[in-house]
Amino acid sequence: MKINAINNSLSFKKKLEAKCCVLKDSKPYSCKIYSLDAQKDSDYFMDYSRSLQWQKSIYWKDMDEELKYFTDHEKFYVMEDKNNDCLGFIKVLAERKKLPKSVIFFETNPQYASSNSNRNIKYIGETLLAFVTKLAQKDESFMVNISIPTSDSIPFYRDKCGFNSSQGTGLVLVSDNYKKLIEQNELHTGKKIRLRA
Repeated sequence: MKINAINNSLSFKKKLEAKCCVLKDSKPYSCKIYSLDAQKDSDYFMDYSRSLQWQKSIYWKDMDEELKYFTDHEKFYVMEDKNNDCLGFIKVLAERKKLPKSVIFFETNPQYASSNSNRNIKYIGETLLAFVTKLAQKDESFMVNISIPTSDSIPFYRDKCGFNSSQGTGLVLVSDNYKKLIEQNELHTGKKIRLRA
């Protein structure tokens, strides 16, 4: 008789949205980006918040509440590695095609943040933003915006990802610059982001 192994970990219903790569020890490292469902994935942030790697997070603890009460126009995306460890997350307001994609919350796992000089995984944040940019491109959205960037994150958005200041809307990446960020990410990671068909 054949007995199948049972996985005792929590079973989430997250939905695959894209395959991508970041760099680990200077080599392409395959990851996946999933969207979360408010009801089916309600314990996602509670589970990971117990791990030491997210203890220094700014937003992680708030995401549990955010996930419970988000609307149909909001999307939660998480990037996971091969071990199902969360490398980063992003919450996006994405109402309809042709309207802006607005980044509400965005964070990289603190142990891989650019402020950590000992990190061995890079380009998580850039890859998540390039993913949202690819979604914007697909939906014919005219811009991706960061409405309330933190002061210490502004250099990353401007200098590393090509966002510009815009009166009343924080930082923006207009559609004319989508291709530049997407191609830059491909150059940095060695792979293209492949959206789910």
